Amino acid sequence: MLEMDNRKMIALPLEEGGVAVLTDKDVNLGMVRMAVKGAIPELRSYLMGG
Repeated sequence: MLEMDNRKMIALPLEEGGVAVLTDKDVNLGMVRMAVKGAIPELRSYLMGG
């Protein structure tokens, strides 16, 4: 988790390379779901609770 300008950000590494950066201002749950869906499998299983 990163903090910049009083905003919290999280960078999710993606399976196809690169990262998806989400901030606490992201209210678009579709974007969050897409980022989690594209996340590397190890991280995805962690985010989904094991």
